[in-house]
Amino acid sequence: MSYAAIFCLLLLLSATSVVGTVDGNDSTTECVSQEELASVKAEMERRVDQLHSQLHYRQNVTVGILKDHCSSTNTGGAVETGDTVFMSTVFNITQNDADIIAYLEKVNQTINERLDSLEDSINSNDNKAGSFLNPAHNCSHILHQHPQATSGHYWVQSSPGYVVKMFCDMERVCGCDEGRGEGGGWVRVANINMTRPNENCPAGFRKVTDSGKTMCGGQSSRCISTTFSSQGLLYSRVCGKIIGYQFGRTNGLLQYISDNTVSIDTSFVDGIVLTHGSPRAHIWTFVAGHDQISTINEDCPCNSNSFSGTLPPYIGNDYFCDSAHTVNNQPPLSYLTNDPLWDGAGCVSGSCCTFNSPPWFCKNLSAPTTDAIELRICLNDGIDDEDVLFEIVELYVQ
Repeated sequence: MSYAAIFCLLLLLSATSVVGTVDGNDSTTECVSQEELASVKAEMERRVDQLHSQLHYRQNVTVGILKDHCSSTNTGGAVETGDTVFMSTVFNITQNDADIIAYLEKVNQTINERLDSLEDSINSNDNKAGSFLNPAHNCSHILHQHPQATSGHYWVQSSPGYVVKMFCDMERVCGCDEGRGEGGGWVRVANINMTRPNENCPAGFRKVTDSGKTMCGGQSSRCISTTFSSQGLLYSRVCGKIIGYQFGRTNGLLQYISDNTVSIDTSFVDGIVLTHGSPRAHIWTFVAGHDQISTINEDCPCNSNSFSGTLPPYIGNDYFCDSAHTVNNQPPLSYLTNDPLWDGAGCVSGSCCTFNSPPWFCKNLSAPTTDAIELRICLNDGIDDEDVLFEIVELYVQ
């Protein structure tokens, strides 16, 4: 390993935060063991000693060459001049080497101080639940052991012998625990935010930018999907939010209303569907209605009490419905970015902003599972006529 590589490694180690000290963002850090610290410190000391030897050797060789040269080529006054040059050269070499050695010793001292500080931090965090050496069973376990724990990345043993770092939200992230006298301890399994620079859509989804908004859209007349792993963590509750947008003439649950034999595996809705497992078990559906005014079967049931359609039994009441078109006519064939979907705001029909209290949903599953969560955008027509897009996907399990 080169000096530059060793130096960079040491600087990286000295600047790295210890697992369990959380910064609240998505960046992750790796735990450094005491054995690794000792090895790095020993290597640094060996390299500095080696450099000391090399510098002294170079100094002695250079001095000898200069002395021999001056003695053999100068006589009389030339010898005296050569001695002056020789002594000046020796002084410069010695001074330069001394400066280099002093600088290296100062760097070595600084790095050792930081390594000692890092070692102390590791020792103080070794036994905390959620640290690398003491991974937690889940985020709730960490919060139970340390009620003042803050949101951030922690080590979790999701299955025997399998330890992963996961983001734990220690606050009432979804509002699901109101009235329960508790909150927090949720594991984040999905975090897509297209407002972040350079954020990408999942594979298969179309990345669309319009009117300053960047979104992920579907494909014509079918469902496309992506999955979010639970990393083997057992959970029985799901919460989260999806903020989306409407393009053109989406028509809600019309596909199912027109043919109630269509299953959860098909494009039964213009919208986004969350499921888990195989066969698919429903979690939540985000319906994109035609408009916010009319009461035809293409619209949201929450538009009025005169909705005559039948809802799919496999979604029950576990859905949000919204439309960005605020008048009773055909929506334009454009991206309606002025009014986000499922954000709980801007509803002409107020009940669509209160039914199930968007933007956050909470779902208790019928049984604990380790299934990945599947997200599908489903459309029953071409994307030149309709599209449903998401900007933010944030999902948690517990």
